[in-house]
Amino acid sequence: IAPRARKSICFVTQSPAFGGTEMHTLSLIRSLIDRGHALSLVCCNHHHYDNRLASEIQAGKVALFHTDLAINTGTWDATIRWGELLQRVKSEILIFPKGGNNVGNLNFALLCRKFFEEIYWIEHLEAEAPQPIRILDPASLNGMRNRLVKKLRALNADRIIAVSDKVANRLTQDWGYSRDKVIVIRNGIPWRTFVRDAQRGVAFRRRHSIPDDVFVFGMMTRLSDEKGIDIALEALRNVLRRHPSVGLRLVIAGIGPLEERLRELVNKLDLRDRKSVV
Repeated sequence: IAPRARKSICFVTQSPAFGGTEMHTLSLIRSLIDRGHALSLVCCNHHHYDNRLASEIQAGKVALFHTDLAINTGTWDATIRWGELLQRVKSEILIFPKGGNNVGNLNFALLCRKFFEEIYWIEHLEAEAPQPIRILDPASLNGMRNRLVKKLRALNADRIIAVSDKVANRLTQDWGYSRDKVIVIRNGIPWRTFVRDAQRGVAFRRRHSIPDDVFVFGMMTRLSDEKGIDIALEALRNVLRRHPSVGLRLVIAGIGPLEERLRELVNKLDLRDRKSVV
């Protein structure tokens, strides 16, 4: 996007909870506003940005659209409704932050190509590994079709932005995305600004009854499948089994669709009674 040319830009977002992808999207929206671009934001079945962008919305810097449509819906009725919505948005550029390679189907991609002059995908997560191809195996044939559809879908994007080399390599090497379209722009983390505050650390331990000699691990993440929180819990259980005298705590901060299931897993692994998870 040319820095001096004022463009109308639309974000289409779909997410079960507010997490890393949404924080990145929020920062990008504000950065584009600061550069003078006109922003539209389409929120599919969520209200994550209503309060966070309240001042920008009130000032007319962001046009907010809510819809009950899903990005992966392929019915004819949904396609018509998407067309009506995108026609109302009237933006030149689409930025599509994707939480995974399964977000957005071919119908949606073709529809976006009709309404936007430029289309940018942002791939935040590493795509799943494709299944190996086996002759006369129905599941393998379905996997070949899935790979072809995703490759065709990717042709509708002008640029596909991957947040790491690993994400980019999976798309180009395993899923056949064009190397000319996929570029890597790493999420910048200003790590020098994160300075340990000893007083806050002590207050946190007191609030959660964590002794001073206990080692604390932390996770700040959306509570969803792709984050692998269940793996972290299993790993904690295994470490405690091998070293029962070692004091450990795992602090998990976040919201998401797996909250209840993870609470059940904590109890199943006997981590709640041992006060190993906060």
